[in-house]
Amino acid sequence: MGEESENTSNPEQKKDFQNVKQSFELRKIKAEVIELEKKWWQKPSYLGTIITGLIGIPTIIITISTGLLSSQLKTIELKEQLLQIKTESFYKTIDSIKIKNARSLDSINSIYKISEEQKNLEIRRLNATKDSLRELNKSLKSDLFEVFVKEFSESFPNSKSKSSSDNK
Repeated sequence: MGEESENTSNPEQKKDFQNVKQSFELRKIKAEVIELEKKWWQKPSYLGTIITGLIGIPTIIITISTGLLSSQLKTIELKEQLLQIKTESFYKTIDSIKIKNARSLDSINSIYKISEEQKNLEIRRLNATKDSLRELNKSLKSDLFEVFVKEFSESFPNSKSKSSSDNK
């Protein structure tokens, strides 16, 4: 018995659903017809475009007439000139630094050359001193040898005569 009531209510629900659906479709069609019957100035999509244009055109006219664009253009030109001046100053500073660097390099090179020359002079002086000391050493050795021979011959007088007779 419960099954029969469910079967009978199901077709009724379908009819109710279709009636509601048709009712909504009719309302939708009526709303579309009403929208189409409106004049173009009554539609919000046109109003947004028109208002934007009406606000934009006077803004452009006011901007041009007050010279706001020309003053901004002058500001940009002044900034460009300032940037150019700063750039030239920057390059002058770089050139100045290059010149100072070259001078410092020359100074360092001259100091290095002077120290090299001083080193070479000192080496020559030391070599000359060494040579004179060698000569002095040779001279002292020969003098010492002569003194030794003289002392020896005085200590042993016979050996001198023997050595002279041996040589003959």
